[in-house]
Amino acid sequence: MKKARSVAPALHELDIPVWCHSHCTKMSVIQSSNESVLLCTHLDIKNCAVWVRIDKFPGQNLFCLEYKLTHGLENWATGKIVFSRETLRLAFAIDGFCSEHNQWILSEFGGDAAVPGKFIRWKDYVNFPGPGTGHSGDANVSVKIRPEMAEAIRRFTN
Repeated sequence: MKKARSVAPALHELDIPVWCHSHCTKMSVIQSSNESVLLCTHLDIKNCAVWVRIDKFPGQNLFCLEYKLTHGLENWATGKIVFSRETLRLAFAIDGFCSEHNQWILSEFGGDAAVPGKFIRWKDYVNFPGPGTGHSGDANVSVKIRPEMAEAIRRFTN
């Protein structure tokens, strides 16, 4: 399988891709596991308006990323995305490479790696499930991948 070519995206004034919300820098890892949950363990990433939970199911190579964005008292967006171990690690820039079959999304929006319907990433900025406008009200989650977050995901997916 051939590797996709990285394409630099258009950037905000803060060197953040235009498809990424600037509040991505406020995301942090809250919980690395929960031993009391019998069927799965999880990892939480959140800020004041966004909650992301990644569930791992024992004995399977699958993870479910669930998110909720609060846009106000009466408006929110939710979603669930199933990832293989390899795709989740690629999303968080831990290892792997993007297939040339996904070059079209990188060419259109810019990025280092993407899987349509799951994520788009450029350097340490990732959006789930894909690119957005970079403004409030989008139904996608923007995360700046900090070293401690990447390490938590690496340990969680081992």
